[in-house]
Amino acid sequence: IAYVSPSVAGVRAAALAGLAVTPLPLSAIGAGLRVLGAEDGLPTLPEVEFVVFTASDDPPARALAEMLRQSAGPLGRP
Repeated sequence: IAYVSPSVAGVRAAALAGLAVTPLPLSAIGAGLRVLGAEDGLPTLPEVEFVVFTASDDPPARALAEMLRQSAGPLGRP
């Protein structure tokens, strides 16, 4: 069985309902969820990197990329 959602909130809701095991950013793990690992029979997940590329001559795209970087909080560090 697979579940697909266009949002982290949808995937998180499935996990909270006990219907899913899913990789989430640590910032999305709160009450009712926990990190699974070797003691649960699962491997440690590798780190991931999110990258936004923009054209250097497109100020609106660069402004959007900067807003996304800032809204990512600690994840937005270069």
